[in-house]
Amino acid sequence: MPADCPTGKSRSDWLRMMAVELASRQSWAREPSLGRWIAGSRLDGFSARLRALRATDGEAVAALRRYMSAIGPAIAKLETLLA
Repeated sequence: MPADCPTGKSRSDWLRMMAVELASRQSWAREPSLGRWIAGSRLDGFSARLRALRATDGEAVAALRRYMSAIGPAIAKLETLLA
């Protein structure tokens, strides 16, 4: 189970917070019913934005693709920065 995500006061705190956030999202994704609940709640603004995204909005779709392709390398980089 991912750790609690405390508020940050320094740059390294922000990196730890992001690592916890990403680990939590990965954990939630493995539980479909939990993922659906979180996606439908007000707690997850990211999913709401994804649902509102129009396939015809080429710029937004391209940005989402860049984000999705960068998430794996970002996690690896966070691990390196926190080591």
